[in-house]
Amino acid sequence: MSIHNNIRFVFNKADKSIQVEPINSSLNDNSPEANFIKVLKQNNRYNNLWDYVQNEENEIVDELCELYNDSKEQDWKPIHVIRFVESRREGHLSDIGKITHSRLRMGYCDYFVHAC
Repeated sequence: MSIHNNIRFVFNKADKSIQVEPINSSLNDNSPEANFIKVLKQNNRYNNLWDYVQNEENEIVDELCELYNDSKEQDWKPIHVIRFVESRREGHLSDIGKITHSRLRMGYCDYFVHAC
């Protein structure tokens, strides 16, 4: 299993910061995930990328508004939003290695769904 599958992004809108941490918070400081974050300075790398996060949020909201306006006769529910964002996440997953910061955008989709 890839280390990337065992880390996550933590977004703080108040101070516009991004932190990288192991998904399993019980891991010790010598775990492969903790070492990956520390050695590759992941928190420094991602902390200056709030513009990507803001752009992702703007795109999600704009596209959701457009979909909602195009389908006013439907009864929109939170599940529609969740499915849309999950679909967008899958698109970012297929873009890993092709488009810059796809994994960060994917992480923000996860955050957005949990915030709903």
